[in-house]
Amino acid sequence: MGIAAFLHGAGFTGSGERYLDSVVGIEGTADGSVRVLVSSTEFGQGTNTVLCQIAAEALGIPYEYVSIAQADTTIVPNSGPTVASRTAMIVGNLVRSAAIGLRQTLQSDGTLTATYTADEFIDACRKHVAKKGVLRSLARYSSPEGIYWDDVRYKEKPTQRTRGLFISPKYRWT
Repeated sequence: MGIAAFLHGAGFTGSGERYLDSVVGIEGTADGSVRVLVSSTEFGQGTNTVLCQIAAEALGIPYEYVSIAQADTTIVPNSGPTVASRTAMIVGNLVRSAAIGLRQTLQSDGTLTATYTADEFIDACRKHVAKKGVLRSLARYSSPEGIYWDDVRYKEKPTQRTRGLFISPKYRWT
């Protein structure tokens, strides 16, 4: 009998993600569809597909109603570099958060009910854009609560026990 264990991180180690300060967006359009706004590039690894799938699932609409904007930071926020699994895990989670924010915007202004169909969501997007002009939600990376990577301690004296990770139950570092 054997046991194998594996741990795979995502994103940049240390305080790299905090320094990148990545932002993503989701926008509802005049035709009722949704666009994912990220600077992550597609080069064959499925970035466009997975990020649209994440948005569709978070919004409860079919994948076909979601598209992705061109990865050009003159029109989309800087979501950081496209590297390894970071795109799906870090950027994907930000896409999910932005999609939830978009849904909450529609629900808070009364355009969308708590439970809805895909057609009702599309209609709510159309109405919101027609009335207010813009329907956009942004999400910014923040470190997990209670976890702070101490770059100074890590560089000076890394230990097997801490590995530069300082967990504080009292303070939230952002």
